[in-house]
Amino acid sequence: LKDEGNRMITNLYGYNDKYIVASVVNADGSIITGDEILDKCAYASFEENSTWSRWSLTGGTSYNTNSSVTGNRSFNLSTSSTFSRTLNTAKAYTLSFWATTSGVTLSSGTTLVKSAPTINGFTYYEYDIAQGTSSISFSGTSTIDELRLYPKTARMRSITYDPIIGKTSECDENNRITYYDYDNLGRLKFIKDANRNVVKMYEYNNVSA
Repeated sequence: LKDEGNRMITNLYGYNDKYIVASVVNADGSIITGDEILDKCAYASFEENSTWSRWSLTGGTSYNTNSSVTGNRSFNLSTSSTFSRTLNTAKAYTLSFWATTSGVTLSSGTTLVKSAPTINGFTYYEYDIAQGTSSISFSGTSTIDELRLYPKTARMRSITYDPIIGKTSECDENNRITYYDYDNLGRLKFIKDANRNVVKMYEYNNVSA
């Protein structure tokens, strides 16, 4: 779709294609073959088993349910598991992820441009991918989360969900994270920032007629 500024927006779906998990502004989502899209965006927060928007994985899968940056899970990367994605060679790209260590090895054509901040034991890493690079792949020994790939002239925001209750976290274009907590009745109770500080609280009161 296009926004009010006539910029193309590509939406990536998850949770059995029920929810938009990532929106990419200024990225062309036109279908070029099968279900492949022109600008080759990709995203994963690892909330689902073996279902990630446009990433390919070879090797085993191992999830970490004890710590994450967004949602409830992250991915235990190992040297036997490799993520990969083909690219549009006419574009330069941005690759970003959060990782518990720097032990991630990327294919050629990538340059590290940022390695901060750190939240909940995960550090943010951002790479530039040179125009003309036909594909990207990486492996290593780290736990990773919030894995993003999009053209350098675009920007991505993402959302995780509890399919029964609603969204549990948002990560904006600048990788600023917002968390959503609910009470036992499924009502929104707290909105928190990246450090889990309460930004807004909701209180519900019953009034007798």
